[in-house]
Amino acid sequence: MSVPHGDEARVIPISEAPSFEQQSFERPSADELAERLAKLLAFLRRRVTGDYEVDEFGYDAELTDKVVLELIRPLYTHWFRVETLELKNIPDDSGALVVANHSGTLPLDALMLQVALHDEAGRPLRLLGADLVYQLPVLSHLARKTGHTLACREDADRLLRKGELVGVFPEGFKGVGKPFAERYKLQRFGRGGFVASAIRAGVPIVPTAIVGAEEIYPKIGDLKTLARMLGLPYLPITPFFPLLGPLGLVPLPSKWMIEFGEPIRTDEYEPSAADDPMLVFNLTDHVREVIQQLLNELRLRRGTPSRHFCDPRVQPPRSRRCSWHGFHGTPKGNPMDLQLSGRVAVVTGASKGIGLAVARTLAEEGAHVVAASRTPAEALADAKVTHVAVDLMDPAAPARVVARAVEEFGGVDILVNNAGGPPPGATLPRAGFMAPDDADWAAMFEFNLFSAVRMIRVAVPYLLERGGGSIVNVSSTMGRQAGAVNVDYSAAKSAVRALSKSLSAEYAPQGIRVNTVTPGAVLTDWWTKEGGAAEVFGGMVGADRDSVISEVAPTMMGLATGRLVHPQEIADAVALLASPRSGSTTGAEFVIDGGQLKEI
Repeated sequence: MSVPHGDEARVIPISEAPSFEQQSFERPSADELAERLAKLLAFLRRRVTGDYEVDEFGYDAELTDKVVLELIRPLYTHWFRVETLELKNIPDDSGALVVANHSGTLPLDALMLQVALHDEAGRPLRLLGADLVYQLPVLSHLARKTGHTLACREDADRLLRKGELVGVFPEGFKGVGKPFAERYKLQRFGRGGFVASAIRAGVPIVPTAIVGAEEIYPKIGDLKTLARMLGLPYLPITPFFPLLGPLGLVPLPSKWMIEFGEPIRTDEYEPSAADDPMLVFNLTDHVREVIQQLLNELRLRRGTPSRHFCDPRVQPPRSRRCSWHGFHGTPKGNPMDLQLSGRVAVVTGASKGIGLAVARTLAEEGAHVVAASRTPAEALADAKVTHVAVDLMDPAAPARVVARAVEEFGGVDILVNNAGGPPPGATLPRAGFMAPDDADWAAMFEFNLFSAVRMIRVAVPYLLERGGGSIVNVSSTMGRQAGAVNVDYSAAKSAVRALSKSLSAEYAPQGIRVNTVTPGAVLTDWWTKEGGAAEVFGGMVGADRDSVISEVAPTMMGLATGRLVHPQEIADAVALLASPRSGSTTGAEFVIDGGQLKEI
């Protein structure tokens, strides 16, 4: 048996392998029987003598095409009746990363996805498997033979750079082994290693939704003790297993649909961008959200019980949703006009994070935006935003910002007080009441409360001059759920909430609405930067930065969504509150925290 490497590896053309549909069910003639027998004997001879080829990963194309796929194709065609949609989104011959949801208790969805792409797109799929797959003697060898390899950075990068079609299930065992009650709810996508590999190789990510696998083995329980003894992630209890013994392993015949979403390009990033944790986490969240939307739509298309039609988790058809302009943009083509075109908005703390997302969103909605921050943001260069470089801890700064808005655009309609967080020179988190001294308390209130007070004091006369407007103050869940960490910050943000409530009562009769947006943990550089919150928390619990962001922090804070909030989600809420569409909303507080606060 020869084992060529790299570009020398030869893959037997898929067209040489007869498909299930091409096989005739009529009685073959004697000549046909002789020809088939000759082919079978030739195949067996090659297997016995080792006269066949595998590539550097162990992929045996002939064995896969003519044996393995032939055995599972009846399941694909007749048992699950798999239907594929949008195959045009799979590249004809270049590399791509297919990212799909994982479900079904046993990973039959991986096999059905492999058959779909082999038979209907003419592409072999090289799946990245979990460590457990390669620890089992027979399964490990078979996985290698059918083109799969260990889910590690090195193998993924090599395959993608060779132009292969690579498949990955980021949910892993959390997805395939989830209870039936949580069907079609995506689990966490981990640290986004698959995104980093796609960026390094410059290949598109194809988000893929698989509907039907959830019903084949409805998991209603788990034999955890026995699973631990056997070294398995779970040992499922279904309505038929272990009750019916081996018969319970027969999958139920559900109807499957697989949809391949629009590719998400990564070639616009430099390969070094794969080392930017914020970009990787953002893009990972975007892929996850796209797949969840595809799942929701596909369930509606396939047919679901009527109660799902009033389930807010089920999204409307794509034709009624906005389409995304990349990940870092805001939704385009939104069917609801926010009526912000031509209005003048002042946004503080606009150089990064939430403020940057708010400034960009308002600008894309047609508003004239004046962005205030100590340093300009390169990301706003193309957004038609007027930047004013100020330090809002300077009492004279708010007047300069508002004066620029009046000079450039004739007034002010919207004020977003986003500036806040640790004052310049301060590092959070810090534990205990005794940690901050008087100077720390003064700086914290100066930056988080008094900067907003002064901005409002300067802006209100101009808002009244134009017949009213909207003020949105950005607080924090730490202002609602205080603890022994960041005591001074919690107090300052609680004061911001009280300020909003008082102002809403005073100025609503004069046409000025005042509301609060209260974010939870938001994925900004406050978390991701070197020496940031993730590293500080990691030092406390003995975890690395990536693990803190993707797993430790969401778990510690009890985030129901299993992930940190994205700045764009905050910006969308701010845009809605700033809009005349929210004309009767004042004195309200919008909490956007991933389900962190558990209060009525």
